[in-house]
Amino acid sequence: RAGARVGDKNLAQAAALANSGAESEHSDLGKVEQKRLKGYNDKIASLLSHQFSQAHTGMSREVQDAAHSLADKLVRSQAEHDTHCEKVQLSEQLKKAGDADGAQRCKCRLSQKPKNHAVVAAVLLMHAEREHGTTHQFQEVATLLQGDAQSRDVSMADVGKIEKLVRELLSLGAIRREVDGGFGKYPCAAEPGFKLKDGETAAGDARSSTMTQHKSLLPNLCGRLQLHYMIQRRASQILDGWGSEGIRTLRPQTVAAAAVHFAYEEKKGVLFSSEAGQAPPSLDLGRLAKQAGVEKGTILRAMTELPVPPPEEQQQAGPSRVLE
Repeated sequence: RAGARVGDKNLAQAAALANSGAESEHSDLGKVEQKRLKGYNDKIASLLSHQFSQAHTGMSREVQDAAHSLADKLVRSQAEHDTHCEKVQLSEQLKKAGDADGAQRCKCRLSQKPKNHAVVAAVLLMHAEREHGTTHQFQEVATLLQGDAQSRDVSMADVGKIEKLVRELLSLGAIRREVDGGFGKYPCAAEPGFKLKDGETAAGDARSSTMTQHKSLLPNLCGRLQLHYMIQRRASQILDGWGSEGIRTLRPQTVAAAAVHFAYEEKKGVLFSSEAGQAPPSLDLGRLAKQAGVEKGTILRAMTELPVPPPEEQQQAGPSRVLE
Protein backbone atom coordinates (compact mmCIF):
# COMPACT_ATOMS: atom_id res chain seq x y z
CA ARG A 1 0.00 0.00 0.00
CA ALA A 2 2.85 2.35 0.82
CA GLY A 3 4.35 1.62 -2.58
CA ALA A 4 1.03 2.45 -4.23
CA ARG A 5 0.88 5.80 -2.41
CA VAL A 6 4.42 6.64 -3.52
CA GLY A 7 3.53 5.69 -7.07
CA ASP A 8 0.42 7.90 -7.00
CA LYS A 9 2.50 10.77 -5.63
CA ASN A 10 5.02 10.41 -8.45
CA LEU A 11 2.20 10.31 -11.01
CA ALA A 12 0.74 13.50 -9.52
CA GLN A 13 4.12 15.24 -9.67
CA ALA A 14 4.61 14.15 -13.27
CA ALA A 15 1.14 15.40 -14.18
CA ALA A 16 1.82 18.76 -12.50
CA LEU A 17 5.05 19.17 -14.47
CA ALA A 18 3.30 18.21 -17.69
CA ASN A 19 0.50 20.70 -17.05
CA SER A 20 2.93 23.53 -16.29
CA GLY A 21 4.79 22.85 -19.51
CA ALA A 22 1.53 22.56 -21.44
CA GLU A 23 0.43 26.05 -20.37
CA SER A 24 3.27 27.66 -22.32
CA GLU A 25 3.06 25.14 -25.15
CA HIS A 26 -0.63 25.89 -25.75
CA SER A 27 -0.52 29.62 -25.10
CA ASP A 28 -1.70 30.25 -28.67
CA LEU A 29 -5.07 28.67 -27.81
CA GLY A 30 -7.91 30.64 -26.28
CA LYS A 31 -8.80 30.20 -22.62
CA VAL A 32 -11.86 28.09 -23.46
CA GLU A 33 -9.81 25.79 -25.70
CA GLN A 34 -7.03 25.52 -23.10
CA LYS A 35 -9.57 24.54 -20.45
CA ARG A 36 -11.12 21.90 -22.75
CA LEU A 37 -7.69 20.51 -23.66
CA LYS A 38 -6.75 20.29 -19.99
CA GLY A 39 -9.98 18.43 -19.34
CA TYR A 40 -9.19 15.90 -22.07
CA ASN A 41 -5.61 15.41 -20.90
CA ASP A 42 -6.63 15.05 -17.25
CA LYS A 43 -9.14 12.35 -18.17
CA ILE A 44 -6.58 10.55 -20.35
CA ALA A 45 -4.24 10.42 -17.35
CA SER A 46 -7.06 9.28 -15.07
CA LEU A 47 -8.13 6.48 -17.41
CA LEU A 48 -4.55 5.32 -17.85
CA SER A 49 -3.96 5.13 -14.10
CA HIS A 50 -7.29 3.47 -13.27
CA GLN A 51 -9.78 1.88 -15.70
CA PHE A 52 -7.46 1.12 -18.61
CA SER A 53 -4.56 -0.03 -16.43
CA GLN A 54 -6.83 -2.58 -14.73
CA ALA A 55 -7.87 -4.05 -18.09
CA HIS A 56 -4.39 -4.13 -19.60
CA THR A 57 -0.88 -4.97 -18.43
CA GLY A 58 -0.09 -1.38 -19.39
CA MET A 59 0.04 0.91 -22.39
CA SER A 60 3.30 1.89 -23.96
CA ARG A 61 4.64 5.39 -23.46
CA GLU A 62 4.26 5.93 -27.20
CA VAL A 63 0.51 5.28 -27.00
CA GLN A 64 0.13 7.62 -24.03
CA ASP A 65 2.05 10.41 -25.79
CA ALA A 66 0.04 9.83 -28.97
CA ALA A 67 -3.23 10.22 -27.05
CA HIS A 68 -2.15 13.58 -25.60
CA SER A 69 -0.97 14.69 -29.04
CA LEU A 70 -4.34 13.74 -30.54
CA ALA A 71 -6.11 15.72 -27.79
CA ASP A 72 -4.18 18.82 -28.87
CA LYS A 73 -4.97 18.12 -32.51
CA LEU A 74 -8.67 17.64 -31.75
CA VAL A 75 -9.01 20.91 -29.83
CA ARG A 76 -7.22 22.83 -32.60
CA SER A 77 -9.46 21.23 -35.22
CA GLN A 78 -12.55 22.14 -33.19
CA ALA A 79 -11.38 25.74 -32.92
CA GLU A 80 -10.51 26.05 -36.59
CA HIS A 81 -13.82 24.51 -37.62
CA ASP A 82 -15.78 26.96 -35.50
CA THR A 83 -13.82 29.87 -36.98
CA HIS A 84 -14.57 28.96 -40.60
CA CYS A 85 -17.94 27.18 -40.43
CA GLU A 86 -20.71 29.37 -41.84
CA LYS A 87 -23.34 27.50 -39.83
CA VAL A 88 -21.57 28.26 -36.55
CA GLN A 89 -21.33 31.95 -37.43
CA LEU A 90 -25.02 32.11 -38.40
CA SER A 91 -26.02 30.24 -35.24
CA GLU A 92 -24.12 32.77 -33.12
CA GLN A 93 -25.80 35.68 -34.91
CA LEU A 94 -29.27 34.19 -34.35
CA LYS A 95 -28.45 33.52 -30.71
CA LYS A 96 -27.40 37.14 -30.17
CA ALA A 97 -30.61 38.27 -31.89
CA GLY A 98 -32.67 36.27 -29.39
CA ASP A 99 -33.72 33.51 -31.83
CA ALA A 100 -32.72 30.50 -29.72
CA ASP A 101 -34.78 28.04 -31.81
CA GLY A 102 -33.24 29.25 -35.08
CA ALA A 103 -29.75 29.09 -33.59
CA GLN A 104 -30.35 25.49 -32.51
CA ARG A 105 -31.74 24.45 -35.91
CA CYS A 106 -28.77 25.72 -37.91
CA LYS A 107 -26.10 24.30 -35.60
CA CYS A 108 -23.38 22.32 -37.36
CA ARG A 109 -22.89 18.71 -36.26
CA LEU A 110 -19.09 19.16 -36.22
CA SER A 111 -19.42 22.00 -33.70
CA GLN A 112 -20.58 19.63 -30.94
CA LYS A 113 -18.40 19.58 -27.82
CA PRO A 114 -19.24 16.47 -25.76
CA LYS A 115 -19.58 17.41 -22.10
CA ASN A 116 -18.29 14.04 -20.89
CA HIS A 117 -14.53 14.43 -21.28
CA ALA A 118 -13.95 10.86 -20.11
CA VAL A 119 -15.61 9.44 -23.23
CA VAL A 120 -13.60 11.77 -25.48
CA ALA A 121 -10.41 10.77 -23.65
CA ALA A 122 -11.24 7.08 -24.07
CA VAL A 123 -11.87 7.58 -27.79
CA LEU A 124 -8.54 9.40 -28.14
CA LEU A 125 -6.82 6.46 -26.44
CA MET A 126 -8.58 4.14 -28.92
CA HIS A 127 -7.18 6.17 -31.81
CA ALA A 128 -3.71 6.27 -30.24
CA GLU A 129 -3.76 2.49 -29.82
CA ARG A 130 -4.96 2.13 -33.41
CA GLU A 131 -1.89 4.01 -34.63
CA HIS A 132 0.22 1.34 -32.91
CA GLY A 133 -1.62 -1.70 -34.26
CA THR A 134 -4.34 -2.45 -31.70
CA THR A 135 -7.44 -0.93 -30.14
CA HIS A 136 -10.42 -1.48 -27.85
CA GLN A 137 -13.91 -2.11 -29.21
CA PHE A 138 -16.80 0.25 -28.42
CA GLN A 139 -18.41 -2.16 -25.95
CA GLU A 140 -15.09 -2.66 -24.13
CA VAL A 141 -14.66 1.11 -23.79
CA ALA A 142 -18.23 1.56 -22.53
CA THR A 143 -17.64 -1.15 -19.92
CA LEU A 144 -14.32 0.37 -18.82
CA LEU A 145 -15.87 3.83 -18.54
CA GLN A 146 -18.44 2.58 -16.06
CA GLY A 147 -15.68 2.82 -13.47
CA ASP A 148 -15.64 6.60 -13.99
CA ALA A 149 -18.08 8.44 -11.71
CA GLN A 150 -19.43 10.62 -14.55
CA SER A 151 -19.72 7.78 -17.07
CA ARG A 152 -21.68 5.02 -15.34
CA ASP A 153 -24.53 5.24 -17.87
CA VAL A 154 -22.38 5.46 -21.00
CA SER A 155 -23.45 2.92 -23.64
CA MET A 156 -21.71 1.43 -26.66
CA ALA A 157 -23.86 3.69 -28.87
CA ASP A 158 -22.66 6.77 -26.95
CA VAL A 159 -19.03 5.76 -27.50
CA GLY A 160 -19.66 5.10 -31.19
CA LYS A 161 -21.33 8.48 -31.69
CA ILE A 162 -18.48 10.41 -30.09
CA GLU A 163 -15.86 8.27 -31.86
CA LYS A 164 -17.39 9.22 -35.21
CA LEU A 165 -17.34 12.92 -34.32
CA VAL A 166 -13.72 12.78 -33.08
CA ARG A 167 -12.60 10.73 -36.09
CA GLU A 168 -14.09 13.22 -38.55
CA LEU A 169 -12.59 16.24 -36.80
CA LEU A 170 -9.15 14.61 -36.62
CA SER A 171 -9.20 13.58 -40.29
CA LEU A 172 -10.72 16.80 -41.63
CA GLY A 173 -8.18 18.83 -39.70
CA ALA A 174 -5.44 17.10 -41.70
CA ILE A 175 -6.89 17.88 -45.14
CA ARG A 176 -6.43 21.17 -46.99
CA ARG A 177 -9.17 21.96 -49.48
CA GLU A 178 -8.63 24.72 -52.03
CA VAL A 179 -11.67 26.98 -52.24
CA ASP A 180 -11.84 30.08 -54.45
CA GLY A 181 -8.18 30.87 -53.97
CA GLY A 182 -8.38 30.41 -50.20
CA PHE A 183 -8.15 27.35 -48.04
CA GLY A 184 -10.80 25.69 -45.91
CA LYS A 185 -10.53 22.25 -44.36
CA TYR A 186 -14.18 21.58 -43.58
CA PRO A 187 -17.03 20.79 -46.01
CA CYS A 188 -19.34 23.20 -44.17
CA ALA A 189 -16.83 26.01 -44.81
CA ALA A 190 -16.30 25.17 -48.49
CA GLU A 191 -18.25 26.27 -51.53
CA PRO A 192 -19.83 23.58 -53.77
CA GLY A 193 -17.42 22.11 -56.28
CA PHE A 194 -14.32 22.38 -54.10
CA LYS A 195 -11.23 20.48 -55.14
CA LEU A 196 -8.59 18.88 -52.97
CA LYS A 197 -5.05 20.16 -53.03
CA ASP A 198 -2.22 18.08 -54.51
CA GLY A 199 -4.57 15.70 -56.29
CA GLU A 200 -5.95 14.08 -53.12
CA THR A 201 -9.42 12.55 -53.14
CA ALA A 202 -11.76 12.78 -50.19
CA ALA A 203 -13.13 9.29 -50.87
CA GLY A 204 -9.65 7.82 -50.91
CA ASP A 205 -8.70 9.48 -47.64
CA ALA A 206 -11.87 8.29 -45.93
CA ARG A 207 -11.50 4.77 -47.30
CA SER A 208 -7.90 4.50 -46.12
CA SER A 209 -8.87 5.73 -42.65
CA THR A 210 -11.76 3.26 -42.49
CA MET A 211 -9.67 0.21 -43.36
CA THR A 212 -7.07 1.27 -40.79
CA GLN A 213 -9.83 1.10 -38.19
CA HIS A 214 -10.87 -2.37 -39.38
CA LYS A 215 -7.30 -3.68 -39.39
CA SER A 216 -6.61 -2.34 -35.90
CA LEU A 217 -9.18 -4.80 -34.53
CA LEU A 218 -7.32 -7.85 -35.86
CA PRO A 219 -4.56 -8.24 -33.20
CA ASN A 220 -7.01 -8.37 -30.29
CA LEU A 221 -9.55 -10.50 -32.16
CA CYS A 222 -7.02 -13.07 -33.38
CA GLY A 223 -5.26 -13.04 -30.01
CA ARG A 224 -8.44 -13.90 -28.12
CA LEU A 225 -9.14 -16.73 -30.54
CA GLN A 226 -5.50 -17.90 -30.25
CA LEU A 227 -5.11 -17.88 -34.02
CA HIS A 228 -1.78 -18.12 -35.82
CA TYR A 229 -0.26 -14.86 -37.04
CA MET A 230 -0.49 -16.17 -40.61
CA ILE A 231 -4.29 -15.88 -40.33
CA GLN A 232 -4.07 -12.32 -39.00
CA ARG A 233 -1.73 -11.37 -41.82
CA ARG A 234 -4.03 -12.86 -44.46
CA ALA A 235 -7.08 -11.17 -42.90
CA SER A 236 -5.21 -7.87 -43.11
CA GLN A 237 -4.55 -8.48 -46.82
CA ILE A 238 -8.24 -9.21 -47.37
CA LEU A 239 -9.21 -5.93 -45.69
CA ASP A 240 -6.72 -4.04 -47.86
CA GLY A 241 -8.29 -5.59 -50.94
CA TRP A 242 -11.80 -4.70 -49.84
CA GLY A 243 -10.65 -1.17 -49.06
CA SER A 244 -9.31 -0.74 -52.61
CA GLU A 245 -12.45 -2.22 -54.14
CA GLY A 246 -14.90 -0.45 -51.86
CA ILE A 247 -17.51 -2.06 -49.63
CA ARG A 248 -20.92 -1.02 -48.35
CA THR A 249 -21.25 0.39 -44.86
CA LEU A 250 -20.93 -2.31 -42.21
CA ARG A 251 -19.67 -2.20 -38.64
CA PRO A 252 -15.86 -2.56 -38.52
CA GLN A 253 -16.21 -5.45 -36.06
CA THR A 254 -18.41 -7.32 -38.54
CA VAL A 255 -16.07 -6.79 -41.49
CA ALA A 256 -12.98 -7.71 -39.45
CA ALA A 257 -14.67 -10.91 -38.23
CA ALA A 258 -15.64 -11.86 -41.77
CA ALA A 259 -12.07 -11.29 -42.94
CA VAL A 260 -10.74 -13.50 -40.14
CA HIS A 261 -13.19 -16.26 -41.08
CA PHE A 262 -12.23 -16.13 -44.76
CA ALA A 263 -8.53 -16.12 -43.81
CA TYR A 264 -8.95 -19.09 -41.48
CA GLU A 265 -10.76 -21.17 -44.09
CA GLU A 266 -7.97 -20.45 -46.58
CA LYS A 267 -5.15 -21.26 -44.17
CA LYS A 268 -6.47 -24.11 -42.06
CA GLY A 269 -5.19 -26.75 -44.52
CA VAL A 270 -1.67 -25.35 -44.19
CA LEU A 271 -1.75 -24.84 -40.43
CA PHE A 272 -3.37 -28.09 -39.39
CA SER A 273 -2.34 -31.55 -40.57
CA SER A 274 -5.27 -33.90 -41.08
CA GLU A 275 -5.13 -37.16 -39.15
CA ALA A 276 -6.95 -40.39 -40.05
CA GLY A 277 -8.37 -38.73 -43.13
CA GLN A 278 -10.23 -36.08 -41.12
CA ALA A 279 -10.65 -32.55 -42.46
CA PRO A 280 -8.95 -29.68 -40.57
CA PRO A 281 -11.19 -28.09 -37.90
CA SER A 282 -13.43 -25.19 -38.91
CA LEU A 283 -13.46 -21.94 -37.00
CA ASP A 284 -16.25 -21.83 -34.42
CA LEU A 285 -18.48 -19.00 -35.65
CA GLY A 286 -20.06 -18.69 -32.21
CA ARG A 287 -16.67 -17.98 -30.60
CA LEU A 288 -15.75 -15.60 -33.41
CA ALA A 289 -19.00 -13.68 -33.02
CA LYS A 290 -18.64 -13.47 -29.24
CA GLN A 291 -15.07 -12.16 -29.38
CA ALA A 292 -15.95 -9.67 -32.14
CA GLY A 293 -18.99 -8.40 -30.23
CA VAL A 294 -21.49 -9.10 -33.03
CA GLU A 295 -24.17 -11.69 -33.76
CA LYS A 296 -23.30 -14.92 -35.56
CA GLY A 297 -26.00 -14.29 -38.17
CA THR A 298 -24.58 -10.81 -38.81
CA ILE A 299 -21.22 -12.30 -39.78
CA LEU A 300 -22.87 -14.88 -42.03
CA ARG A 301 -24.89 -12.20 -43.84
CA ALA A 302 -21.81 -10.00 -44.23
CA MET A 303 -19.87 -12.87 -45.78
CA THR A 304 -22.51 -13.16 -48.52
CA GLU A 305 -22.51 -9.41 -49.17
CA LEU A 306 -18.78 -8.66 -49.08
CA PRO A 307 -16.62 -9.06 -52.21
CA VAL A 308 -14.69 -12.26 -52.86
CA PRO A 309 -11.36 -12.05 -50.96
CA PRO A 310 -8.55 -10.82 -53.23
CA PRO A 311 -5.79 -13.22 -54.30
CA GLU A 312 -3.14 -13.73 -51.67
CA GLU A 313 0.19 -12.01 -52.01
CA GLN A 314 3.10 -14.42 -52.12
CA GLN A 315 4.39 -15.17 -48.63
CA GLN A 316 7.02 -17.49 -47.26
CA ALA A 317 5.69 -20.86 -46.18
CA GLY A 318 4.66 -21.00 -42.52
CA PRO A 319 4.82 -23.90 -40.07
CA SER A 320 2.90 -27.04 -40.96
CA ARG A 321 1.10 -27.35 -37.64
CA VAL A 322 0.16 -25.13 -34.70
CA LEU A 323 -1.80 -25.69 -31.53
CA GLU A 324 -5.10 -23.94 -31.01
